[in-house]
Amino acid sequence: IKCNIKNCERYEILHPHFQKAFSMLASLSADCSENYEDEDIKILINHPVTSDTSPDGSPRLYEAHREYIDIHYIIEGSASFACADTSELSAITEYNLKDDYQLFSGDIVKHEMKACDLCIVYPEDGHIPSMCNGNSKKIKTAVVKIRL
Repeated sequence: IKCNIKNCERYEILHPHFQKAFSMLASLSADCSENYEDEDIKILINHPVTSDTSPDGSPRLYEAHREYIDIHYIIEGSASFACADTSELSAITEYNLKDDYQLFSGDIVKHEMKACDLCIVYPEDGHIPSMCNGNSKKIKTAVVKIRL
């Protein structure tokens, strides 16, 4: 699900913690730097450099989680975001239970995201955040982790 924070109210019914998560995201400003965690929600503030390749120069891989729903939110700047159903991707790694992720490869279709845009990804959604979009190399993001 990709939308702007001003339109996320319609998705609040999809999970009991979405309303709280959306409210917290809407309150974030460009100068925020504190991560947040309680028993329901974890918010991680990041300053990723947008890239279409891994540090070793290889193409980036999709990641997917089984224990958490992720909400990727652009606080400042812009980037591309790739998302695909894991059933249409090829598993590259076994599921890592400790760190809750599995890596996949597949065709990459980018979606443009700008400040105040968010993307909600469920376990079946492989995703690649913070990809290049030609506009901005440095961005500020928040990743919300909500346990299923």
